Amino acid sequence: MKLVYKIVPAKLWAEAQTLGIFKGSKIDIDDGFIHLSSFEQVLETALKHFKGLEDLLIVAFKDVDLAPDLKWEDSRNGKKFPHYYNKINIKSVFFVKPLPLDIQGNHIFPDLIHA
Repeated sequence: MKLVYKIVPAKLWAEAQTLGIFKGSKIDIDDGFIHLSSFEQVLETALKHFKGLEDLLIVAFKDVDLAPDLKWEDSRNGKKFPHYYNKINIKSVFFVKPLPLDIQGNHIFPDLIHA
């Protein structure tokens, strides 16, 4: 088992909880899959795509709970990133934690599980 992570605006996650499914963000919908990150990738993802943004959550999923629609595919710098080709049932969530900012605008990550 390996955990994969999604950084999500709190408002978008609240909508997913109401629906019972997470459809992804606009870029996920446009690309046809939900962009996820491994433990090793999530800090870089936050810096590259979410720097300085407030009201974010980090949502973790077990890769086995997302099978068979989870694919590891080449992405930035030739690294394989987890991409999910479906909507995610929110019952698949392993945990949800806030992703606050420090005074320099960097995200303060909770203790993440490297599994």
